[in-house]
Amino acid sequence: MRQQKKASLGMKVMRPWKNARSAMWLFLLLVAAGCGQAETPHTKDPAESGATAQAQQRLLSDAEVKAKYQHCPGGWYAGPRPGKARFTKDTFLWTVTPEFAERFCMPDEFISTELKGAEAVAFKLRQDTDEVNCGFGGNPDACGGQLHLRFEIYIKSDISLPKNQAFQDNHTQRINMPSKILITESREEFNGSTKLVIEKNKGRVFSPFTGNQVGLHGMKGDVVAWPIAAMYLHTYYGSVFRGIDYYAFDASVGFLGNPGVKQSGVEWFAIHFNQPDMPKMRNKRTTKGLESSDFDHTIKLPKSFMDKVVEVDTSRRGDLEQLMNKAFGRTGSR
Repeated sequence: MRQQKKASLGMKVMRPWKNARSAMWLFLLLVAAGCGQAETPHTKDPAESGATAQAQQRLLSDAEVKAKYQHCPGGWYAGPRPGKARFTKDTFLWTVTPEFAERFCMPDEFISTELKGAEAVAFKLRQDTDEVNCGFGGNPDACGGQLHLRFEIYIKSDISLPKNQAFQDNHTQRINMPSKILITESREEFNGSTKLVIEKNKGRVFSPFTGNQVGLHGMKGDVVAWPIAAMYLHTYYGSVFRGIDYYAFDASVGFLGNPGVKQSGVEWFAIHFNQPDMPKMRNKRTTKGLESSDFDHTIKLPKSFMDKVVEVDTSRRGDLEQLMNKAFGRTGSR
């Protein structure tokens, strides 16, 4: 009987509305549903909306793609372009000079006349999954992988940078050995292996820079108002393109959101290169107060580019808070 009663109730739902009041309620429900659907696109992720828009527009033929995007003398950008069906996913933020864009068919939105001292800079937040540290707050499940601000910089080969005098200017790359991270050497072992490397390579060094020679600085006028972070060379490759060298630097996260950046009146950002024995640094522990002319080379970063970099860096603070919540069992931990 209960099943029959339920069935009859179900049938009542399917019957036509009997009066005007019911019809009015149906009309209001349909309007509300329509409004909800209209609002949906505004809540979508911008990247998703962009990808959908690209998919909906007319796809270009291979001949059209080559004519529109692959006609430059040095090569072409392999990332997403309007009307291009197949592309390489791009996880970087770019800023490039007009000359670099013309040579490699880079998108117009990457071009900036403000970029000085480099041909192109590509930025992304890089997570080092090779070394993930756990045990924060005594909780073995509270783990955090290292995050880095990655700047991949393309500089003309004929620009004089303060490279180590013993450095042989050819392409070379620092060796990355993920499993080696799990073995911490004793001082004796470290010193012994270092000595063997020096002897084997006859005193040659494999990095063009030593120590804290490169730094990301917040500038006010032409003076360092707030040193942001030291930048450590991860990879160097000479002549990655004809007449252009490649440098990949990592910097620590979280410093671009420091209140001191705004309080010091930072107007723009620069990457500076300096000699290891820089005279003005011999009795200083900070580059604050130095002028751009005190450094060997300056890369001026466009404001619009750095606004996006700052946004990426400051948005990661929530991850640290979540890690601390989990480590110490705070309310709201995930």
